[in-house]
Amino acid sequence: MANEQWTIVPTGEITGLQGVPVSQGGTGKTSWTKYCIPFLSDTTAFGEIPIGSANQYLKVNATVTGYEFGTVEVSHNLLSASHPDTITASPVLGDLIVGNATPKWERLAGNTTTTKKFLSQTGTGTISAIPVWDTLVDGDIPTNIVRNTRQILTGTGLTGGGDLSADRTLSLTVPVAIANGGTGQDWSAIVQGNIPYFSATGVMSPLAPGTANQILITGGGGANPSWLNIASLLTAGSNISISGTTNVTIATIANPTFSTSVSTPLLTNAGALTIQTTATAGADDIIFQTAGTERMRILENGNLGIRTTAPRGILDVIAPANTHANIYWDTTTAGYASNFLFYEGGVAKASVQHNPSVSAGGLIFQTGGISAPANTKVTIDSSGNFGIGTTDQFGSGAKVIGLANATTVPSTNPTGGGVLYAEGGALKWRGSAGTVTTIAAA
Repeated sequence: MANEQWTIVPTGEITGLQGVPVSQGGTGKTSWTKYCIPFLSDTTAFGEIPIGSANQYLKVNATVTGYEFGTVEVSHNLLSASHPDTITASPVLGDLIVGNATPKWERLAGNTTTTKKFLSQTGTGTISAIPVWDTLVDGDIPTNIVRNTRQILTGTGLTGGGDLSADRTLSLTVPVAIANGGTGQDWSAIVQGNIPYFSATGVMSPLAPGTANQILITGGGGANPSWLNIASLLTAGSNISISGTTNVTIATIANPTFSTSVSTPLLTNAGALTIQTTATAGADDIIFQTAGTERMRILENGNLGIRTTAPRGILDVIAPANTHANIYWDTTTAGYASNFLFYEGGVAKASVQHNPSVSAGGLIFQTGGISAPANTKVTIDSSGNFGIGTTDQFGSGAKVIGLANATTVPSTNPTGGGVLYAEGGALKWRGSAGTVTTIAAA
C-alpha cells in the first residue's frame, strides 16, 4: 500500500488528499460543479446531477441507473387513493416510491424496526429490481478503494486533528473540506427528509424537508432548489381533479375549471365558507349553472337574478316562457305564520302575513309595525270575509265585509269623492260637500 503525506491545517482542512473515499465518510471527489446535486452510482462512487431547468423535479432515469430532471405533470398525483398507477396507497412516514415490473408506481414501506438498515438492490445485469431494506455487512464494502491504480487511503501522513483506526475508520475533528473530497458540512444535525444541495457560493447545505403536495424544483442557474405546491403550477384553463379527501390549494388561476365524477359532491367548511371573485367592476358576477345552463346570477352590485342574467333589483325572478311564476312559503309545521316583513332603516314598518291564529288561514295586512294587534288594518280570512279594522266582526257570516267603527270620524270634506265609515255601528257616507248620510242604522 503506497504511503501519502496528509496535513490538517489550522483551519481544519486536510491537504494533500486525492479525495476521501465513500467508505471513509467522504465523496471520492475533489471538486463539484455549481448547483449540481450529488448522488451515489451503482459503483458506490459519488456522481453529479447537473442543474435542471425551472419547474423541474428529480426522478430515476428509465434504465434505473441514475437520476435526471423531468417536467412536472400536475395531474399525476402519486400514491393518491384512486390513482391508476398506484398499487398500494396511503403512504406513511419513511415510505419510498419505486417502480415495479408492470410498470407502475409502488410503495416501498419504510424500515420500522429499531435496527439501522440500508437499501439493497441486485439486478440481472440488464434489468433492475425492486430495492429491499437490508443490514450492511463487511462484505458490502471493499477493503481498499482504488482510484487511478493508486490506493488513496493509507495509515500514514495524518497530522493534528485526525486519526485512522485499525478498522479503516477515519475520524476527524472538523468536516472534510470540498476541495479534499468532503462536503464541508457537519451532517450530525440533519433530520429525515433533508436534501443536500450546492449553493451559488459552492457550499453544500441541507434543504429542509417539504410538506404534503409539494415537489422539488430548481430555479435554474443562480437559484437554489426549493419546494413548490403543485397547485401553483396550474395555468389558465387547467383542470383540477380532486379525489377522496385530497386537499388542493389553488394559487391565482384565470378561468379555473372544477370537475368531479362524484354523483353528489359536497363542499363544506368548519367555519365560514366564502365564494369570491376579484375581477373589475362589471365582470365580477357569480354565476350558477345546472345541466350546462345558467340558472342564477349574483351581480357585482349584489343584485340576485333567478333565470335572468340582468336582475333589475335586489331580487329579480323570471319564470320560463309559458309557465307560471310561483314562489312557495311553507312553514313545515302547522300553526306557524308565513310573513313578508318590511323594514326601514332596521325598524319594522309593515307586513303581509298568513297567520293561522288570527285569520284562520287567510291573510292580514299590518302597518305602523308588525307585532301588536293594533297594527293589523286589513284582514281576509279563510271564509272570504274582508275586514277593515277588524279580524273577526263578520256576524258569523261568510264572504262579507266587516267594518270597524272609525277611530276618528271624518271632519273635513273629501275633495272629489266621499268617505265610507262606521260610527256607533251605523254605516255612514260623507260626501265632498260635507253632507253626512246614514246609509244603514246601527
